[in-house]
Amino acid sequence: MNKSREFTSLDTFYIVQELQELVGAFLNKVYMKGSSIYLVFRKSKTYTLVIGPNHLHLTNYKTEFPKQPPMFAMLLRKHLVGSRLENIGQHNFDRVVVLEFSNKKSLVAEIFGKGNILLLDENKNIIQPLHFQEWKARSLKPKKVYEFPPEGSNPKTITKEEFLNHLQNSDKDIVRALAIDFGFGGEYAEKICSTSKVEKNKPCKDLSSEEATSVYNSMKALLNSKPENFNDFWDNYFSKEEFLEVKEVEESEKEKLEKLLEKQEQNLKNILKNIKKWKEEADKLSIEQKFNEATFLYEKIKKKRKKIPGLEKAISETKEKIKSVAEKVIEIKEPERKVEREKKWFEKFRYFYTSIGSLVVCGKDASTNELLIKKYTEPWETVFHADITGAPFCVIKDVKEPKESELKETAILSACYSKAWQRGLGSVDVYWVKGEQLDKKAPAGEYVGKGAFIVHGKKNYFRNTSLKLAIGLDKDFNVIAGAEESIKSMAIVYSLICPGNIKSKELAQKIKQSWIKKVSKEKAEKIKKINLEEIQKFIPAGKGELV
Repeated sequence: MNKSREFTSLDTFYIVQELQELVGAFLNKVYMKGSSIYLVFRKSKTYTLVIGPNHLHLTNYKTEFPKQPPMFAMLLRKHLVGSRLENIGQHNFDRVVVLEFSNKKSLVAEIFGKGNILLLDENKNIIQPLHFQEWKARSLKPKKVYEFPPEGSNPKTITKEEFLNHLQNSDKDIVRALAIDFGFGGEYAEKICSTSKVEKNKPCKDLSSEEATSVYNSMKALLNSKPENFNDFWDNYFSKEEFLEVKEVEESEKEKLEKLLEKQEQNLKNILKNIKKWKEEADKLSIEQKFNEATFLYEKIKKKRKKIPGLEKAISETKEKIKSVAEKVIEIKEPERKVEREKKWFEKFRYFYTSIGSLVVCGKDASTNELLIKKYTEPWETVFHADITGAPFCVIKDVKEPKESELKETAILSACYSKAWQRGLGSVDVYWVKGEQLDKKAPAGEYVGKGAFIVHGKKNYFRNTSLKLAIGLDKDFNVIAGAEESIKSMAIVYSLICPGNIKSKELAQKIKQSWIKKVSKEKAEKIKKINLEEIQKFIPAGKGELV
């Protein structure tokens, strides 16, 4: 791409500082489009890191990926998905970024020249590069020990004395020395010269000690500055550039076709004009009984007429191509940014809705059980718990006197997400109490663990609550789960599951296929695009089977 703005070592330096918020995140997905890799991380929120041949940044734009992932993307999924990102750093002051994962493997992004991405094992041997490359001093091929590019001058670590000495031994002018020797690129090099009030074209050897010191100080100040939203800048820049480039290519193709059509139509016009002219001349010669000359013209007309159908067909085809390209240009849309929706407090828990529309919030583990009851449960709200060790608390929110149907539906949720599911039980007793009946004060000599509470007073039981969970899709094709009575009132399609031994991924696939069989062809196409993980997260204890 012809870029007016170069992605420099300083841009890499700033970007890597901003990317420190990714440390500790788990890699969930890997995609690939063209020569760019998209790494989807999950921490407190979802991050998508794009690594291209000449750029690296987080992206907030929606991207459509090929249905069949390239082999390199599949390889990265195999080796890295599920691992935690433990470190991300810039090598020296180069356009080289290293991502280190908890399984001791690492990913190296070389974002210069044609670019490259390399997967390394725990011993820094290359498992696979995106592109095989070889130089006199370096080979980027499988099973080779990875070697970084030859080091240049590092402005992050260089002392003033070393900097002044470098300038005195340089044959370049100051702006080129900063741009090339120190990796700042033209724009930043000019900025340093402007800030230090030094003529950019002045030879390095001619700089006074004061001028060289001023350049050094300006360079260090630039390195120590903290510009904001560099990820956003480069995300917008490259996403828009890609859109404009595609549009420009299509419009250029349209112009070429229009010129071709003009030429074809002119050729046809000339042929018809000549035929008319020759016909008039031939008829006149026939009247004058100059038959040889007339016959010559008639033969000429005959040959030209044979060309007309082919030319008319070519004109028609060119018109169709122009129409097709024009429609394509119209259809090209500017890249659309993903809207980061602000999450509601209950989204950190499991949450469901009853058939009446009441919100039910359930803990996921000891920590969220503790948080739910202590922080988010009112004394008058109804709290459910399966009568078995290792069960979540489920709270019907903002309802003082829940209806019997809501109580039954919440009891089923409490049962399904308890240890009873993991143990393969068909049913379990569930009770409900009010929030005010729970506290952490244990009798003398006893201890109440994290996520557990003492229950005072009467427990209201739902005996032999069946472990059957409905998982379905609402009208917006969002995956929802709950008791069958609540789900069937909201879902366009759903399936029932119970405890079993089918792993969540396989079971999710079976659920998805059962939905596809039950709906129209149009809805089935939308269902096919749903990620299995969206279904898996609702399957209790990671296993089950279809009822």
